[in-house]
Amino acid sequence: MKFKEFVQYLFNFGQLDDSRLAWIDYAKGIAIVMIVFRHVNTGFWDASVPLDPLFYDLAEQVGLTFRMPLYFLLSGIFFFRSFTKRGIKGYTVHKFNTIMYPYFIWGIILMFLQFVFSKYVNGKFDSFSDFLTIFYDPWGHWWFLYALFVVSVLYMLLFQVFKGNRPAILLISLAFYFGSYQIGRFYVFDDILELMVFFTLGDMVAQYAVKLHEIRWLNRKDILALAILIAFAGEYLLFTIWRDVPLAILIFAIFGSFAASLVCLHLSRSPYKIFGILRVFGQHSLYIYLFHAFTAPAMRVLLIHLMGVESIIVLEVLCFASGLIGSIVVYRFIKYFNGSFLFVPPGHR
Repeated sequence: MKFKEFVQYLFNFGQLDDSRLAWIDYAKGIAIVMIVFRHVNTGFWDASVPLDPLFYDLAEQVGLTFRMPLYFLLSGIFFFRSFTKRGIKGYTVHKFNTIMYPYFIWGIILMFLQFVFSKYVNGKFDSFSDFLTIFYDPWGHWWFLYALFVVSVLYMLLFQVFKGNRPAILLISLAFYFGSYQIGRFYVFDDILELMVFFTLGDMVAQYAVKLHEIRWLNRKDILALAILIAFAGEYLLFTIWRDVPLAILIFAIFGSFAASLVCLHLSRSPYKIFGILRVFGQHSLYIYLFHAFTAPAMRVLLIHLMGVESIIVLEVLCFASGLIGSIVVYRFIKYFNGSFLFVPPGHR
């Protein structure tokens, strides 16, 4: 491949896998955009970059009720098809290879880089023992992959024990959800208990989710507007008067996920091609999740410590773009040089 073709390969954001459900790609895209935006600003705050407190609070809170539940719900949608195809052992191995394998590989790499460059980054790893926390207490945003793997396998086991009785599993998941608020913060296990219910709901609505575009009333704009209004009202109420009410958090997480799904359904039919970038982000959401913890902080260090940039607008735009676009470029660069073994084990299908 010539240099020009190589550059085009790295930066071609028009490549789409049309075999996938478009609205789900858009949903993943919106979720990963909100996650990167939050993490970029959390990084600024922790690095003592001057931010307006109101703006920081907005970056922290907007979408907080549903962005991670939405991911688990989307994962649950594909459970039955994957489990039916692979069986117990195959499903478990597949989930380990696609979730825990990159979690260990890139988690260790990131922790090592933060150890080496501790002078410039926010993460602090002072001794070898700090690296062992990867097995039981994921650092930073890495908890998501750990929790997703455990939830996926735990749901599969419950599905077997209860012979596919989804309502029974839902009751157990609800008990887990409310129980997570009773035990409080306990490594990553409270997150696992809390998010199990959304994976369960994803499996329960899977037969409708795969044909969402065929359900006429969901395609109405007045339904879309109502869903968005309820979601925004939920965000406001949760972070003003119901911040510590588990039932309210659950209800509005479901409404928020529903509203986001409807938005994505309409975006998938939009004639404006510019929205397609969200689908590209969605199709690369795993790699953006992995690499934005490298690319955004690297851009921040470059701009602040080496170039002396002080403009918060410049920092926001470039670090945010680096977290999203830079992560895709890094993934494609590694893949181009036969680095696929860094994402899945050799021989994985």
